[in-house]
Amino acid sequence: MNNTVVMPLDSIVTALIVPFAVVVHVTYLQCPLSQLHLYFKPLLLSSTLLSTLTSHGHSTLTLSTLSSTPPSGSNQRGEPLQVPEETPRIARSLGDKHTVTDNRNEIAKQMEQEMLTCPLDEFQKTYLPFIPFDTDINKCAENLVGKNIFKKDENTNTYRWREDLSKRLQNEKEIKAFSFLKGFADVVAKHKFSQLDEQRLDKPLLVYEDYPTKHVFSELHCSDFKDDGYFKLTQLKDPELGRLASSPETPLATSDIVVVAEYKKKLDPKNLFDNRCKVLSAANHIMNDDPRRSYMFGITIEGSKMSLWYFSRSHSTKSEDLDFIEQPGKVISIFLSFLFGKPTRLGFDPAVRRYQWQGKIHYEYKVASRGGGRYFKTLGSLASYRPNRITGRMTRVWRTVEIDAFGGKKISNREFALKDVWLDSNAPTEKKIQEDIFDAVEAEKMKRDRGEVSCLDCIKSWNAQQRDKLESLLETGEYRNLFMKIECESVGGCTTIRKPDAATPDPGLLKAATKGPVESRSWTLDGADRSRDSPGSVHPVPVVPAASGGNTNRRSYSPKQRYLLVYGEVGRALHQLKSFKDVFQSLRDVVYVMYIAGWVHRDVSTGNIIVIGSGDSLYGKLSDLEYARVFGPRSCSAAQDPKTGTPFFMAHEYLSGEWLWNPGLEEDTEGIFEEMKTSSEQPQRVPPPSTPFLNSRREIAYNFQYDLESVWWIALYCLLDCVEYDRSRARAGRIFGNVLRVLDARRRIFTEGSRLREVLTSDLHPKLQSPFLTQIVLAHKALYSSYTKREKNDQVGNPAAYSQICEIMLFNAESCLALCMEAQDLPAFVPSGYTTNDVPSTEKPGTFSKRPYSQRSDNDGSNEAGPSSPKRARVLVPEGLLHYNAPDP
Repeated sequence: MNNTVVMPLDSIVTALIVPFAVVVHVTYLQCPLSQLHLYFKPLLLSSTLLSTLTSHGHSTLTLSTLSSTPPSGSNQRGEPLQVPEETPRIARSLGDKHTVTDNRNEIAKQMEQEMLTCPLDEFQKTYLPFIPFDTDINKCAENLVGKNIFKKDENTNTYRWREDLSKRLQNEKEIKAFSFLKGFADVVAKHKFSQLDEQRLDKPLLVYEDYPTKHVFSELHCSDFKDDGYFKLTQLKDPELGRLASSPETPLATSDIVVVAEYKKKLDPKNLFDNRCKVLSAANHIMNDDPRRSYMFGITIEGSKMSLWYFSRSHSTKSEDLDFIEQPGKVISIFLSFLFGKPTRLGFDPAVRRYQWQGKIHYEYKVASRGGGRYFKTLGSLASYRPNRITGRMTRVWRTVEIDAFGGKKISNREFALKDVWLDSNAPTEKKIQEDIFDAVEAEKMKRDRGEVSCLDCIKSWNAQQRDKLESLLETGEYRNLFMKIECESVGGCTTIRKPDAATPDPGLLKAATKGPVESRSWTLDGADRSRDSPGSVHPVPVVPAASGGNTNRRSYSPKQRYLLVYGEVGRALHQLKSFKDVFQSLRDVVYVMYIAGWVHRDVSTGNIIVIGSGDSLYGKLSDLEYARVFGPRSCSAAQDPKTGTPFFMAHEYLSGEWLWNPGLEEDTEGIFEEMKTSSEQPQRVPPPSTPFLNSRREIAYNFQYDLESVWWIALYCLLDCVEYDRSRARAGRIFGNVLRVLDARRRIFTEGSRLREVLTSDLHPKLQSPFLTQIVLAHKALYSSYTKREKNDQVGNPAAYSQICEIMLFNAESCLALCMEAQDLPAFVPSGYTTNDVPSTEKPGTFSKRPYSQRSDNDGSNEAGPSSPKRARVLVPEGLLHYNAPDP
């Protein structure tokens, strides 16, 4: 089956340009203007007049800045921008189609700033399923004596290994050297507890195995790793968790493994880091593969030193080492805890179950909504990805149907979209944010009804069609339908473990091991849901890891809770569409409503615009409101933990951390000359020391224009990367990257006066230049000018100061849409990651071409190239087409 999606561009341009209006219309409410049509009315008439307008000097826009007094707390100019700490941004790398072993180095780099260490006793008390009583440990030791594995010193009443394990490690090969652990674990698993304990099971749920040559099969693609040892599920079924382990005759599956283990005979830096990278990458893949997991464990041994590991979506911790040869009682305690732990204490969420029916694996969720639980069965994946960082939200979106119980019958054929995400335990949910937005809109309506000043007063000056439409939406309450309809939700059913106070950051814990030859083969389970590998479900592969050296001591590592959200509609993300016609009309209305409420979205991207329906009934809705906030001072407590952003579409200031307006470079030449003459005639004085930077800078609230600029980047991205034209796609690869710094090519087109026009003239598809080149350039100039003038006049915190740029962008969008309708010979729109000759998706695992990693230097050299797709297709195009590394001329 060919996954190629080709569409005529005339039905797309609404998505290419009208996205401006997604956020543009928002601030249209604050201060209506009427002069902007003088600039853009000619654009509505013909492209010929457009070129005439440009040639007569109107390509440079001069914007006035409203003089309204900004609210208290607005930012002072002349300071480097400080991004608010409530949403620390981290450029997350994605596994994409690289195998687990290919990704080990990148995973280690991504996790360097996420790791903690703590004392062993504290680790056991906090993370392990339970701590066995001393009587049970001694009883186990006696059983091991009976099996000639231990020996007892009658004088000291202590137990030791019967064999000299130090010599064993010196003389035997690695597989043989650690094979004694299997016999040891089998004896421990037969232990009979002498007293009841609600914290554990009476029979072992897990079994220890050591098959270091055995491949691990996975539902997700690209599983090519092996484990030296592991604790795996032994029960085939469980009344709380559904189908658990594979049968002994079937391949070892990631869904079976609960504890991964890696061993080395000698303790040296190379072995240490190799073990750590292997256990980390295995845990990462298992947690990405199995939705039931809230956390999992690992063991590493180098020589006689054993360490325990805990991995979760909130933080990951390594225990301090123990000497397993000198402390056999500790080893017994650890193995007892793993073998007899309850499923929920081993990291399984009872609200998610795994089943296999008629040869296909699926999952069932219980959503503990008001009025009782509801159950949903997955039919396929709508969004799934493989992050290289364990910490985070790990969002999954499923297409589901409702069933009457776990393992029960389908209630109806109606389909739902179920979103599974990990949020900070104190973070507001999407449903709560949506309700707050609705409440804010109703409050504005009540103000107007009482005769008070309201944002709704501004719509009186709108043209009749737009005013009447919005009035109707507000009066009838139908504006609520412009957001995703939430059917039900479940909050906090499963949470990660809170980190112990004794756990401290250890950023030097992980170092990437030397990369050797890798067998690039994917071991995929029969019955796996291949929609989890489908096009459009994967995020961009980063080429630069998140910057090290962050202040990890400031991190709160707050626990995360599972949040299940069920939408009453099943849609597609913007980048998955076949046609975009009329999509953004609804999205403009959504942002109208958000602006009336005084909110900003803060993560406008192709993945957060959900499209419902098809054909003439296609329309869009705004989703992923978790980052939305009230504009201005933070209205909720700061969350210090990292959150996922979309660097592809971030505003320049927000991404660079620097103001566009620099007051120190704006003096006129004549004034500088006078100062030079004065300084040469009079004795020079040493200026007093300036105020320390850290004491003078202020935070800036994410503002309305950042959302607007994100839409502009989306439009530019689509024009360059969503057309089968090598030059434009090569250019897109240099502008768009999943890194938290501004690439040189991106900086130049946004900050250098004529650079954008030069680039588009050179690289934009010839059939797109006449309709769109000038509009894109004018929109950029308007954005840039608006930034600098607003900052110069200290109006950043004044909502009214954004209305002019919004109206400009609205006219620009309407002009582009009108010119699109006139165009007759536009090239086909091909969503990024596809070509018209894509490899069929039925190709066997392991045979598709993988996109090469591009390692960038730390400088902003012009040879930087970024991935050219924010949503990477499962089957990639031939190497070089989307990843051209030519220098930026």
